[in-house]
Amino acid sequence: LETVTQNSSFPRPEDLQYLMNSHSYFMWAKEETLCLGALGVITRWSGKTYDGYNHEREKFTVEIMAKTIDKSSRLKYNLFNNFFDRFYRRLRIIEQGE
Repeated sequence: LETVTQNSSFPRPEDLQYLMNSHSYFMWAKEETLCLGALGVITRWSGKTYDGYNHEREKFTVEIMAKTIDKSSRLKYNLFNNFFDRFYRRLRIIEQGE
């Protein structure tokens, strides 16, 4: 965690997944738990490490979070009706205004 939050480089989803899997709590976790842990690391990184302007920080943070969610959704530990399938389905409903 300290490597990601103290390093000035942008965290990558692959590095975050490795970080989560190396921690005993997340070692056997489902993809949504890994994603939530990675999002927490990104939030900490954004608040403590990134030195850019606020609007740039928000843009980069959202971009990294979106990539992390996408990467996590492709892990597919739960092959049937997993969290991400339900999440994307609800986003489509909200987007359509229903």
